[in-house]
Amino acid sequence: MAIDTLRRTLLLFVSADCALCRTLVKDLRQLPRSALPPLVIGVSSFTEIDPANPFVRSLGFLGPDAIVLDDRRELFARVEAPVTPWAYVINANGRVRGSGVPRSAKELGEMAVAVTGQS
Repeated sequence: MAIDTLRRTLLLFVSADCALCRTLVKDLRQLPRSALPPLVIGVSSFTEIDPANPFVRSLGFLGPDAIVLDDRRELFARVEAPVTPWAYVINANGRVRGSGVPRSAKELGEMAVAVTGQS
């Protein structure tokens, strides 16, 4: 996936080593798929990521096109994400409209309003 082609999307970086990330993913799994905003999750790690990792597999509900395995945090560094979890709101023009640490699925939903224009 080319980061430059993302439009009207939330780009969320998570890590299996992050307790808040695991909680956030668990919260997202409880939501109906129709309630999720356009979402791409970058699973970041300092080492190679095994797709069979239980945390990665727990993201399967999003579908394979929504998950980017970010080995060695290359994408994470490219977009200058400071911590995990970290979300970027990308508008229809492919520009970052906002960013921050979502502490819950509700906060992520609030960020999604900037993507979808709907509450």
